[in-house]
Amino acid sequence: MSAAGVLIVCCLGAAVAYQGEFRAWQEGNFLVDYMPFLRRYQPGFAFPLFFAFCGTVWRSLTSKSRRNAWLFSTLSGVVFSLLVFSYFYLWTAAAAWLACVYVLTFFWARDLRENLWLNIKVVGAFALASFVPYFAMIADRSPNIDQVQLLANTRAPDLGSPSMVTGVLVAIGILVLLWKRRALADSPVTLFGLAFALTPVVLFNQQIITGHSLQPVHYELFIANYIVLAGLAILLSLLMSDAVTGLYKPARRPLLVMICMVAVVWGAWESYGSASRNAPFAELRDISIPAIRYIEEQEQRSPRDKGSAVVLATNTGTSDMIPTVASLRPLWSSHSSSVGSINVAENKRLFHHYLLLAGFTERDVGDALRSSSFEMTAALFGSERALPSLGQETDPITLAEIDAEVGLYSDFAHNFSRTSASDPEISYVIVPMTGEPDLRNLDKWYLRDQGTAAGNFRVYNVTLRP
Repeated sequence: MSAAGVLIVCCLGAAVAYQGEFRAWQEGNFLVDYMPFLRRYQPGFAFPLFFAFCGTVWRSLTSKSRRNAWLFSTLSGVVFSLLVFSYFYLWTAAAAWLACVYVLTFFWARDLRENLWLNIKVVGAFALASFVPYFAMIADRSPNIDQVQLLANTRAPDLGSPSMVTGVLVAIGILVLLWKRRALADSPVTLFGLAFALTPVVLFNQQIITGHSLQPVHYELFIANYIVLAGLAILLSLLMSDAVTGLYKPARRPLLVMICMVAVVWGAWESYGSASRNAPFAELRDISIPAIRYIEEQEQRSPRDKGSAVVLATNTGTSDMIPTVASLRPLWSSHSSSVGSINVAENKRLFHHYLLLAGFTERDVGDALRSSSFEMTAALFGSERALPSLGQETDPITLAEIDAEVGLYSDFAHNFSRTSASDPEISYVIVPMTGEPDLRNLDKWYLRDQGTAAGNFRVYNVTLRP
């Protein structure tokens, strides 16, 4: 059952969040695909810690000896502290899940109350020790972060989350088993199953109390869906076992095998679809590395301060890859604003700067906006307008707004000067070997050498004209 639960949780996350192949099949579009918990190093790196935390809490509450209860309570505190400094959506989900476990255990499992109080005290001490430095750092955040990360002040409930709806259905299933006496109300298995199922209700509606909401779609994609699937796995285990003895019923094992096969096939389909769609962009990142490495080697022999060189990569995919590979600054990348040190106005100015020197015309900008190019739309209108699903209610972008933005870019290009070209001053330019863009705007303000071939790209060393 545990092995089956792993397959169910890991393979069906995108489907439960109504993303990936399921949404692509239904609507022809989606926000994320593949297996969302592996999207980036976070939540990928810390994702196992969440379930390790759940496991240590389980062992703490169900331990028969005081010594083991202390040991696993301490481990719970340690893992929770690691989660606090890993990924916001994981540690807050862990806190919400733990609150559900505490409430359900207190009211329904009196035999576990002694271990419950011990866990509350130990985990609470670790949490307090972690929160002091954590919130001190949060209080010292850049003033641009809240705007860039779309922190919203709202108390409106969220009742449309696919993960929350699925969780409520799982909770109803467990309650039905309790009503039919096919599950025990004071059993830790039942209580943990309910806690997993009901946690999304807390995650997507905590703003009713706190008044703040921070891109709740990240809960949907990276943890709430997996929490609900863990609850579903527990519901299946209750269906397949005897409420009194806890023994599994062999006659129901074929059903479990079929569920596992469905999960594996769906996970393979998610992987295949994502790999097919993203292969060109993944290849672009790979072939960009030699050019970036070449510049890094040049900078090691340069008298400039390390990390101060500014690079213009005319391809946005290459530009986005630069900080991942080397200590170099891209003139602009699609994640420049996420750092927090650049406000919205400055990010737009740098984007205009990037577009102009990379050879984009007013027509190119207008065509990209009208075709809903994400990078162009997000940079000029904000990510909340480009992706309304990030959590803020916004009006659709109108043709009049697009024309206005094209006009602003035209004004920027008309008023561009040597002072503008030097803020910041570019040191290198990366262009594709085939299909080199129009660099007349760059040549107006910069002198470039003959260029050096680096893989599929050519790298120019440039200096500002006198």
